[in-house]
This record gives sequence, structure tokens and C-alpha cells, in this order.
Amino acid sequence: MYKSKLQELCHKQKWALPKYTCVRDGKDHCPLFKASVVVSGTTFHTPAACKSSKQAHNDAAQVAFLHFTSAEPSTQRSEYVEKTNNEKEVALKQEFQGEFKTKLQMYTRRKNLDLPVYHSEKEGVSFRARVCIGKDRFQSQELHETVAEAEDAAAQAALLLLSTYSFREHSYKILLRELTDNEGFFLPTYTTIRADETFTSTVEVEGEAFQGAAAKS
Repeated sequence: MYKSKLQELCHKQKWALPKYTCVRDGKDHCPLFKASVVVSGTTFHTPAACKSSKQAHNDAAQVAFLHFTSAEPSTQRSEYVEKTNNEKEVALKQEFQGEFKTKLQMYTRRKNLDLPVYHSEKEGVSFRARVCIGKDRFQSQELHETVAEAEDAAAQAALLLLSTYSFREHSYKILLRELTDNEGFFLPTYTTIRADETFTSTVEVEGEAFQGAAAKS
């Protein structure tokens, strides 16, 4: 472990012990970590995110240790560190590639929506994709190096918008509930009728009924 090697080096050089800091990023189910270490007044970082704080600390220690002990010219040492970081970034991309496509497919099944259909276009050496769910289309704004990355970005855009729509629908129910409370009305009564693969809901407030448009969920 480079943390142990770096600590031994500090003892040998009579420096203060290394001081580590770690930052957590990413989502709860797949957190990523970046760390920094201060040695002899110099700060060293891990540009590539790691899957654990322990690994992030070790990577930062590795960068610091190589900086103080490597006999290679500084340019060669920088190239080595950059190559190592690039390899880690590629590995992380491959591991999480398709994450949003999977989530979107699960979301559409849970909400009884049409399954996603993807379309990609090549622009120069890059790709842009869109995803269709029924009559709705969602597209990523950025260009990507591969079709898979472009489709995953489109799925991410779709999830963001669909989640926003769902939040708004839930918010309207809360607002209506608050309105009836403030006015001293009876609570709203909801009725949902299914016809084939669509649903139609009606809400009744103080004897007056309001019907929404048919939907698939």
C-alpha cells in the first residue's frame, strides 16, 4: 500500500505525517470518491474517481510517493500518472455504461409506459441520440464518442424530465388538498377507471367532478 510507503518516507525525511482529505460524489447506490494528500507543503490529488475512499487515499499517496522517489524525468513521470488516471476513467466508464438505459426501462415498466426506442445519428466523428417513449421524444444535447454513450445520455435526459412530470402531478394533489383544507371543504375524492391499456381519473370536490385526460399510468 502506498499509504504505508508514503508514511515511511515522511519519517525518513523527518516531515510531518501526510494529511488526507476525501470527497464523496455520485449516487448513494454507486458512490465515487476523490482524495487529496498534503506532503511537505505540496498537495497531490487523484483526478480519477475511485469506488472506495480507501482506494482514493491510496491513489493520492501513490502520486505523492512517486513524485518524491521517482528517478524519472518529470515529463515522463507526468505521462505515467496521466496514463494511469486515463485507464481508471475508461474502466469506470465501461462499468457504469448503460446505467440510465436500464433505469429508464425499469421506470417505463413500473409506470406501464411504452418501452424506450432509441435512434442515433452520427455527426462527424461523434454521436447524438434520442429516445422515444410512445409519442414523447427525449434527446441529449451533447455529442458523445460512441453510440452507447449517446443512448445512455438520452435515457438520462428522459428520466430527468419524466421524474419532473411525476413530481408536478404529485404536487398538484398536495396543492388541492391544502386548498380544500383552507376553504373548509371536504377532502377530494379520486376515482380511476381503466379502459384497455389506459386510465382515466376523476376528482370530486364539494359535489363538482373534474376529469383528467386518459393516460397509460
